[in-house]
Amino acid sequence: MAPGKTIQPIDLDLAPSSPAGEGSSFKEARHRIEHQSVVQALTKHRGNIRRAAREIEVSPPTFYSLLEKHQLNARDFKPVPNRSR
Repeated sequence: MAPGKTIQPIDLDLAPSSPAGEGSSFKEARHRIEHQSVVQALTKHRGNIRRAAREIEVSPPTFYSLLEKHQLNARDFKPVPNRSR
């Protein structure tokens, strides 16, 4: 429980954020989050672009743009068929 009326980062066991100019920029952070979101959606939906796009609330054409931007291929997230007999 936080002492006082406001919750501080230390109350949540959060590491202090980097001062401005250190670590990653907003642009880098956005790029990382976009990449992670696309990968997670593709993984969850086994490479199905329409479902993955819906998951992150973008249109399929926008999702294709994100795939290109992050150099990802939806086929890499599709299950490999079991070819054993």
